Amino acid sequence: TSGSTGDPKGVQIGRESVGLLGDWMLGSFGLGEAPVFMNQAPFSFDLSMYEVFATLASGGSCVLNAREQIAAPGPWMERLAGHGITVWVSTPSFAHQQLANRDFSPATLPTLRTFLFCGEPLPAALAKKLRQRFPNASILNTYGPTEATVATTWIEVTDAVLAAHDPLPVGHAKPDSVLLVDEGEICIVGDHVMRGYLNRADLNAAKLYTYDDGRRAFRTGDLGLMEEGGLLFCRGRMDDQIKLNGYRIELAEIDEALHGLPDVEASACAVLRRPDGTAVRLIGFVTGAKAATQEASLLAPEALSGWKERLAERLPPYMVPSELVACPALPMSNNHKIDRKKLIEIYSAIPV
Repeated sequence: TSGSTGDPKGVQIGRESVGLLGDWMLGSFGLGEAPVFMNQAPFSFDLSMYEVFATLASGGSCVLNAREQIAAPGPWMERLAGHGITVWVSTPSFAHQQLANRDFSPATLPTLRTFLFCGEPLPAALAKKLRQRFPNASILNTYGPTEATVATTWIEVTDAVLAAHDPLPVGHAKPDSVLLVDEGEICIVGDHVMRGYLNRADLNAAKLYTYDDGRRAFRTGDLGLMEEGGLLFCRGRMDDQIKLNGYRIELAEIDEALHGLPDVEASACAVLRRPDGTAVRLIGFVTGAKAATQEASLLAPEALSGWKERLAERLPPYMVPSELVACPALPMSNNHKIDRKKLIEIYSAIPV
């Protein structure tokens, strides 16, 4: 895993942890007999462990896809249909990209019955669109770091959940694990927690500790909120918590507010900084019908004024971005997560 630093670290996951992952998926996810998984994530991304080990544990099958095949949406959907996939596994951002493909539908994928998401927050707006397009498919939202063997929580995103929550919760702890929120940080306890980082005694001392029952515990670096009954909400990375003009700000909250604007299909915010690292201002980025453009550009003043007013209904003034950028698409990392560093590069390249 490289986390938010970009510095790769070896994560030692034991065989027993992988076994627990397979048992959890088969016992809780309702995958049915002989599920057919879609593999989209590269095998260097821990998300791929979902389809690889659940396939082995269930006696199902997994449809492997080269990047070149995925890059041709129409033929790729036909390929998935030909193999009768039943479980779609990806990040939410990747599924959002597919909504522009008319073949991404029950007519083309009649056997698809489960969406399984992990790797980044699932926006409520995206979940609603998927419910509308695939009304008979279940949507499972899961959360967890690589260090806890892919995921630790899960929830089925039903119409009732969508009516009650925005942003969406990441669910309850899986069996035989414990979730804690310690001074705002999510901590995970269980036998699925890694044995440690490879050759990184410094990180092991900082991130791992022994829980009261003797099991391994991991400090995730994620901000969390837990309701009574154990329902967990993830508020983004502690790394994404910044200070701007003396105010502490969580970027994930701004992402959610931007996503709630009319006609916005995808959104994110990024921080413009001085060379010494001091945060100067917030920049919002959106894609959507009214923001459609071939190149990234600052929104017109009249549009910006209207969007700022709407954002002010959900955010305090110090969290409203200074500028909004319309993009044809948001940049993604190799793991199909939104790349905030590249967002700033896009902003810097816009002609004044």
